[in-house]
Amino acid sequence: MDIDVAKISDIPALCELLDLLFAQESEFEPDRDVQIRGLKSVIEKDDVGDILVVRDDDNIIAMVNVLYTVSTALGARVGILEDMVVSSAGRGTGVG
Repeated sequence: MDIDVAKISDIPALCELLDLLFAQESEFEPDRDVQIRGLKSVIEKDDVGDILVVRDDDNIIAMVNVLYTVSTALGARVGILEDMVVSSAGRGTGVG
């Protein structure tokens, strides 16, 4: 397994993982167009954040978003973890 930063070509696989995540959260409805727009924004803009993925062979089995902001408590840039999800195939492997 390898940890890597997501690329635009990874968006379809990331959407599949987000579908899994949103199926567990009653307040969210999967919306592919909105998901694609959000994922592109993070991937294309270095100052917004990074999406880290775990690849097993060529398959993405997990992802987490690290979104950047400024902490007023610290007076510095910080990362906020969001959308952490592991595929069914990756569960139980310790990847999370």
